[in-house]
Amino acid sequence: MRKKVKLGLALGGGGARGLSHIGVLAAFEDAGLPVDVISGTSMGAIIGAMYAVEPDAKKVRERFLAYLESEPFKDAGFDFMREKDDAGGEGIFYRFSHFARRGLFYTMSLARRSFVLDDTAAANFAFLVPEARFEDLKIPLVVSALDLISGTEYLFKSGDISPAVAASCSIPGILPPVEFEEKILVDGGWVNAIPIVPARELGADIVIGVDVNRELGSFDQAANALDIVFRSDLITRFTLANERLKTADLVLEPENSISHWADFSQAEEAIRAGRDAAEEKITEIRKLLRRKKRRRFFGMGS
Repeated sequence: MRKKVKLGLALGGGGARGLSHIGVLAAFEDAGLPVDVISGTSMGAIIGAMYAVEPDAKKVRERFLAYLESEPFKDAGFDFMREKDDAGGEGIFYRFSHFARRGLFYTMSLARRSFVLDDTAAANFAFLVPEARFEDLKIPLVVSALDLISGTEYLFKSGDISPAVAASCSIPGILPPVEFEEKILVDGGWVNAIPIVPARELGADIVIGVDVNRELGSFDQAANALDIVFRSDLITRFTLANERLKTADLVLEPENSISHWADFSQAEEAIRAGRDAAEEKITEIRKLLRRKKRRRFFGMGS
């Protein structure tokens, strides 16, 4: 008997924009497209883990909306991080620039490892992702993180999912790094924003990437040296992400109006954008699956 053609979803980061992943999953369910493998980075790791534990997009949506009203979310202070600076910069590193000009981030960085304290971060992750092991998930999952010691990507495929999600979401300077097996792990988006290849390595024959950060963002003029440093870093990560995406069979690009990664006030709009982006490509995805099945049936490999 020939093996089933497995469909994989590679869910990227993007903070609040990443809620589009929930809409993508809902559209797949409605279309009867089974998700056989999930890979995730940052917000994609959270949504991916929630869905792998219980493959029900409606329940994932309800849980996340409840989280946005919870005390752990309020304690994290994400609203503070989305304040606009005078330069109108967009992106996490521009927020760092904003903090630095006020003296806040500089002072804070000398006193502790991250803006959000360890206990607060743990409470946030615990609210969203139940305790589980990779081996017991209903859908195979792989989670990407960056090891600061080796400078390489680390992939979680076994053991408890809690440290995997925490590591993959650890935005440098904002959320605490995760020390795991002699590694110091941070947000996987710094090395693999949309983990296409890890999904293939986990068994996916076709991988659909979901990229919610397709725009680099505007940049009119550098107000100081930090603006230049942070913009350069943003461009580097943006370019790397585009290179990684070339290995996907298809890329979904939800268009939502969220301008800042920490702006969760438009959660429903982001979810709807993900659904719309997926629904537009359902026919194309079915064609990819049929083509792969035909090639396998006639012994033509991939």
